[in-house]
Amino acid sequence: MYELNELILAAVTCFIIGGIAGLVFGNSKQAANRKNKDLESDLEQSQAELRNYQKQVNDHFHKTAELVRELNESYKGVHQHLAQGAHQLAQMNPSAYLSLIGGRSEDDLTEEELAQIQQPLDYSPKKSPNEKGMLQEDFDLEKVKSEDEGDDLDEYGEPPVAPPKF
Repeated sequence: MYELNELILAAVTCFIIGGIAGLVFGNSKQAANRKNKDLESDLEQSQAELRNYQKQVNDHFHKTAELVRELNESYKGVHQHLAQGAHQLAQMNPSAYLSLIGGRSEDDLTEEELAQIQQPLDYSPKKSPNEKGMLQEDFDLEKVKSEDEGDDLDEYGEPPVAPPKF
């Protein structure tokens, strides 16, 4: 059947092919493992940077809250100092002092004044229903017609814009 030389040659050839296949498969597996380790280290580094940033933001807002609290306490101290000074030096009671600097307590307001208190508006109210409001697109723009160009101008005195050509 087969001779011994042929069997040995076939075995050696299979052994060499198997070794080469093992090396190729092993190297590709090592490259994938190396890539996974690189990705994991990048992820850990990004997470550490994120934690550091979150800590900085947290510290910033904590410090801001502390400074605002101190500012409020300082304002309260200045206000008390001025009220005491007005009371002692000018023989004024604190509520009279408040009315001088523009502040009035709710106890001093009449019911009509309390009913008229409104939240500030974020727009200018119209004086008449036919007037254009500030939020309208053509507010405070005048219609201009030129004698030379006649109907070639739009309602704002500008030449019409042609639509884009494709």
